Amino acid sequence: RPSNCFIAYRMAAHRSILLQHPNINSKEVSQIVGKMWKNEPESIKDHFRAIANQMKEEHASRYPDYSYNPKR
Repeated sequence: RPSNCFIAYRMAAHRSILLQHPNINSKEVSQIVGKMWKNEPESIKDHFRAIANQMKEEHASRYPDYSYNPKR
């Protein structure tokens, strides 16, 4: 399943967060990144939306028959 724009942003920010705060867990990283994302200008969000769209297109070309079916 391709990542959405927030997950793409989180992957990009994860390493720098851990360098600044080496002893925090993934939940805390996500909380910090969530606050950062909320305060980012639309230009940054648009950049990660474009990355997410590119990831989606690559996923679709690799797995043309893929269909997301959550097991709920």
